Amino acid sequence: MSEQTRNTQELTDYDPNPVVIDDPEDDVDGLNITLDDGSAAEDELERSWFFIHCYSGYEKKVEHALRQRIETMGMQDLIYDVLIPTEDEIEVKDGKRRTVEKRVFPGYVMVQMRWMKICPTCRKSTIKELNDAGESNGDGVAKWLCEVAKGGCGRQISEEDIEAMESGWERELDKDAWYTVRNTPGVVGFVGGESQPTPLRPEEVRRIMDRMDSEDTVVKVDYKIGERVRIVGGPFNDFPGTVASIDSGREKVRVMVDFFGRETAVVLSFMEVERM
Repeated sequence: MSEQTRNTQELTDYDPNPVVIDDPEDDVDGLNITLDDGSAAEDELERSWFFIHCYSGYEKKVEHALRQRIETMGMQDLIYDVLIPTEDEIEVKDGKRRTVEKRVFPGYVMVQMRWMKICPTCRKSTIKELNDAGESNGDGVAKWLCEVAKGGCGRQISEEDIEAMESGWERELDKDAWYTVRNTPGVVGFVGGESQPTPLRPEEVRRIMDRMDSEDTVVKVDYKIGERVRIVGGPFNDFPGTVASIDSGREKVRVMVDFFGRETAVVLSFMEVERM
């Protein structure tokens, strides 16, 4: 298992401060979120997603500050998008329901950046794809050029050259783009390696995007199994009891109540139970 996969799995799945969707102060204008799932073609790997760690509760401030830095420092061709993964959650509390927007990974923000190819000869990320097939370099028709104008060695590289490499293209982040992100106020660091982090794999990005796009809404209640609750509806109204099980899919809770000296199981809707 890669370090990036372990780091991704270690991210907590609990948001202590969910954002209420209908809160007028929660300004989401101008986010310009592009849900690129990172799947695909070799050249599209140059647009790779990375996780950055920030102070919990500061995700939106970090996103806003980073977007401003991208624009003011002219990094649009190296840093493409900033995203806070969220999902809708229905919260049932005190007999009331409300829809909240929950951060999937509190304390983390996703950034889509250019993952640049490194020339196998001069070890510089000065590779340019040739629009038209180049000249033969002895091992095939050149498809890429290491640009001399940008400090490269001028080597022409073919697909056959890349296939001959054991691990294919080596890649790195542009140093100025890395600096822009890393030095944004509130950013603690990159996940998966500090100086040259490892990007999320396309399947990992796809799972996150699918979760954000999912129409399945999580229902959350403010009581847990084993806790004492009070029934607030139906024939057992005002009876105290103990939560035995919670079925979020059906929005049902099973409560054990003392009925004429015998413990009886009662199945109720989430709205018919409140925490004592």
